[in-house]
Parts: sequence; structure tokens; C-alpha cells
Amino acid sequence: MKKRQWKKVLAAGSAVAAAAIVKKTCEVQAKKQRQKEAEEQLRKRRYGDRQAYILGDGLTGLAAAFYLMQDARFPAAQIHVYPGGDTEGQPSAWAEAGCSGTGQYFLDAKTCENLWELVRQPEAKGTVKCRLTGRGGKVLELDGLGLGRDERMLLGKLLMMGEAELEGQTIAQWFSDDRFFRTAFWFLWSRLYGVRENSGLLEFRRLLLRKVLYFGKLQDMDWAVPFSTAPQAGFQRELRELLARRGVQFEAGCRVTDVELEENSLRVTGLRVCQPDGERCQPVREEDLCILTDGDLSRWNTRGNWEQAPGEPPADQKPERDSFWALAAGKRPGLLGSPEVFLQSGGGEAVSFSMTFRRDLLRDRLEALAGEENKAGCERILGASPWGMRLFVPPQPGQDEPVVILGTGLYPERPGSYVKKPMTACTGQEVWWELLALLGASDPRSQMEPLDVETLRAPYFFAPFQPHAVGDRAPVLPMAGGNLALAGWFAEVPEEVPGSREQQVRSARMAVYGLLQVEKEISPVSPYRKDATILARAVQAVYR
Repeated sequence: MKKRQWKKVLAAGSAVAAAAIVKKTCEVQAKKQRQKEAEEQLRKRRYGDRQAYILGDGLTGLAAAFYLMQDARFPAAQIHVYPGGDTEGQPSAWAEAGCSGTGQYFLDAKTCENLWELVRQPEAKGTVKCRLTGRGGKVLELDGLGLGRDERMLLGKLLMMGEAELEGQTIAQWFSDDRFFRTAFWFLWSRLYGVRENSGLLEFRRLLLRKVLYFGKLQDMDWAVPFSTAPQAGFQRELRELLARRGVQFEAGCRVTDVELEENSLRVTGLRVCQPDGERCQPVREEDLCILTDGDLSRWNTRGNWEQAPGEPPADQKPERDSFWALAAGKRPGLLGSPEVFLQSGGGEAVSFSMTFRRDLLRDRLEALAGEENKAGCERILGASPWGMRLFVPPQPGQDEPVVILGTGLYPERPGSYVKKPMTACTGQEVWWELLALLGASDPRSQMEPLDVETLRAPYFFAPFQPHAVGDRAPVLPMAGGNLALAGWFAEVPEEVPGSREQQVRSARMAVYGLLQVEKEISPVSPYRKDATILARAVQAVYR
């Protein structure tokens, strides 16, 4: 090509680049202007004596209260938050990690867009590592993800499918060959994100697309922000304390037992509230707001300890009938989603545990679990465990402090390799013996014991990933101009991963903005699935 022609090509390229920069600049300026105008309108609003009732005091409820107060400028003293379930007595790390959800002990640095606007992102103390171990706790060196030609084709086809084409299907039905479930990809992905073979294919596809940028980083988790085990470090605790200081009314000791709806409408007219001195009806006027959250499944969790296995879930209460979502949906079948699809008994439970012990106890094995110099959180997936055990060693507070290990068994209905009974029936001591056997101890019963072991049985652990049809999830705003919104794990949030912290916060924000017509923009789902560079890296990881 001649020199003159090269100059024309370069000039044309520069013009295109300049036009793109100008367009981007204009979009940013337009967004700032819209935000400024929205803020100005909100400053002029007067809410009078309107009241806001939030059912559930988990992350979804706290986020909704925050957005009402901070973004919508709703008076804090007129926001009432009712408790969701009995979370007292849960280990602090569990309360933060959400073991009744998908059991993640870390957050994503890049796919929690709204969460990181809500809370201060903690500074990472090192790179989280994830390692797959075999028999005797030996770390397996992986050259790749172990996917063959058929598995790659099925994965690619799945990502190209529409959601309506995947209704009601499970992952096992899509990958009918068991070989997929023996690959390193499945061991890493399923344990890290809490899915099983009978989980919904539709949700699995969302998970893959949302986390596509991590395909090549399932072991080197530089994107992960681990939870701390220090009780005072939990961001939910900090958020609750902030709201209380600002004047938000936490209705402690009160439990909502029913939601009353207007006849032939989806407008809330009252709440049936049980309190120590009896039951009362809390009127909800047409101008008031009511936000129902659905993450109150901890009410059905049971706990165990060193000598006692966690008990059976309460037989007289079922979330498909008694959760906040179910209370409202049962009155208007087909209009507020289908709680029974997700909250049915036998949908898949898990057992989580917390172990605390001295640093000199089995030092070599524990340091191997904790990672180099114990500076970072560390995931260990025990590939030889029939219970599907995974361990997480959070960043430890100091060399003289006890070591804390958190763990989850994703197949607790199976008998263990050393303890020949289901994990759901095991005491904390038996869980400890099973772990020691998997780490290679020849006689687990003769080893020194930890300082403390607590177990938690979550019968609805896999509820967010149940197979379902489009429309079974609850609409965030079921009625235009109404006073009811639904938010949390089972709310329909396009492209978002169910059961995640980001889904809880995003749905709460959608609920507040929709009910009060707040003209602000909600941070969108980052379009990593459309980034050519990220997709190329994902393909490279799949073929490695």
C-alpha cells in the first residue's frame, strides 16, 4: 500500500476513534445531567406521613431500607423493618456468608456492581487460591479443566440457547454423559457456586454467562474478596447499625404471620403481626409501601454442635406456605410467582460447619489448607469426599489467634467414607473425623480435638437453583402504581444469578425505585458476555 493510502487509513481510524470518544463523553455527561435532575426532584419531594413496611431484615431488607432513606430521601423514622427468621445463635461468619443461600464465603470484585455501591469494598489481603485435592488431602495439579469435545460442544450450545427453551430442565438432563460431572471444571464450578446435578439448567446458564470472565481463574481467584471471621467486620452488621443510627425502626420481637391484600387486587391493605402481648393488625394504606423479601429461609435451619447432630427441620412449618412470599402469593395464584416450585421439600439441602482450633493442632495440614503464610483466604475442594465437602480458610487475624475453618457438604444425604452415615445425621465430632480421614490421618479418633465445632443444616440450600419455568419467579413490581414489591433470591432479575448477594441488593433497589418512581439509573449487569477479549480467554481456558 502506498504511503498516501496509509495516511488515509490512519486518518479514517483516528476519526472513528475520536468519534467513539466523543460519543462516550456525551453519554457520561448526559447520565450525570439526568442524575442531577433526579436529585433535584427528590429534594423537593414531601412524603408526609407515608410509611414503608419491609418484611425481612436480611441483606435484601437492609438494602431496601438504605435505598429508601438515601436515594429516595424517604424519612428514616417512617421505615419499619420486620424480622424474617430466627438467626440468633448462628456463627457470625455464617450470618455474613449466607449459608442458607449458595454458601459462598467470598464475593466477586467485578460482578457485584450494586453491592459495592452500597457497602465499602474491603481491601483484599492477598490472592484467594482454590485447590482441588484427592485422597489424603494431596493437591492435584491441573493442566486444564478436563473438558472433552462433547462437553465443550454442549457448553457452547447451552450459552447460545434462549431461556424459554430450557424451562424445567436440570443440568444432568443436558449433560447426560456422566463424564462431564467428573471433570475438574465441574468439581471447581459446582463447589465454588453451590450447584448440583439436579439444579436448574436455566440458572446454570445464567451463572456461566455472568461469571464468564472467571473461566480461566477458577484456581487463581484474584477476583475474590473473602469474608473475615471477625464478628465486627461484617458489612451487614455495619449496614444495620448505620440504619439504626439514622432512625430506621427495627420491629424487634414482632413477627408478620399474614399479608392482607385488597379484594381482586395486588394492593396490600394490612399485615397480621404477632408480638409478645398478642396479635394485632397493622393497617397499610394505599399511599404506604410494602416490600416483601424472600430470603428468610434461615427460619428452617437447624444447628448442631460437637456432641449433637443438627435436628430435623420443623414439621409444622413449611416455607412454601409460611414464607413472606408464600403468604402473598397464596392469595393470588399465578400472579406473584410460584413459591412451591422453589421451596418444595426435598429440593436439596446442605450442611455447613465452622471449626475453631489452635494453630499447633495438625500444623502441617492446616498450614497447607490455609495457604502461603496464611495471608489470603483459601478454598479447598475435597474431590474424594462423598459428602462433596469444600473448605474455606478465611484470612486469619494474627499468628497467635485460633484458626477458623468454614466448610460445606453439598451431598449430605450420602454416607461418608470414614463415618458411614449421612452428614445430616453426624455430630460435629464425626464431621471432624471425616475431615481428618480425607486429609490422610490413619486414626482420626486419636487426633487432638478442635476448640469448637458448630454445624448448620440448611434444608433449602439449593432452593434458588431449583428447575422452573419462565414466570415462576416473582415479579419485582407485580402491579403498576401499586404499593407492593417483592425482592430477594426468588425475584425475577434479568441476567442475574439467583441466590447471590448482588441479586438481593439489585432487586431491593429495583423495588424502591419502582415503587417511588425514582428516576435514577441502577448499575447494569456488566456485559462481560459481550466482550470479545473475555470470550476469547474463556474459550482458551475451556480448550486448555
